Amino acid sequence: MVAIIISVLSITISIVTFIISVRLDCKKMTIDAYRDLQKFLYVFYEYSKGEIEEFVSADDDSEYKVLSTSLAEVEFFATGVRNHVYSKTITYKMAHGFLDGSIRGGIEHLIDIKNRYTDRKGFYNNTIWLLKEMDKKTKRGS
Repeated sequence: MVAIIISVLSITISIVTFIISVRLDCKKMTIDAYRDLQKFLYVFYEYSKGEIEEFVSADDDSEYKVLSTSLAEVEFFATGVRNHVYSKTITYKMAHGFLDGSIRGGIEHLIDIKNRYTDRKGFYNNTIWLLKEMDKKTKRGS
């Protein structure tokens, strides 16, 4: 009887330890991924909506490529958050006011520009989802 109790206790401790380990890994991966993403976010901070529009209409391939790469990196990160690879809570704590504030206009504007082309429509759904989730969290006051 004692052996069964010890075995059940051991299994329970192992499961709890595993769950805690997975959550900590998720938090660490989120922090690392967001740190890597920051290299790409500066363009949305640096360029206004008008400048983004000018790069697209002037066929400035080098700047447009930088903007597109940056948006693709945001989408990749947002996909990780949406699929629970990265922590939504940690993302909100790190990016609130920046991703959903300062640079949001530039991100949404570039998505709108890209959605003008029917073959690209819907490519950035995860980014839009992440921004809406951050809005929900802000409205809840957390």
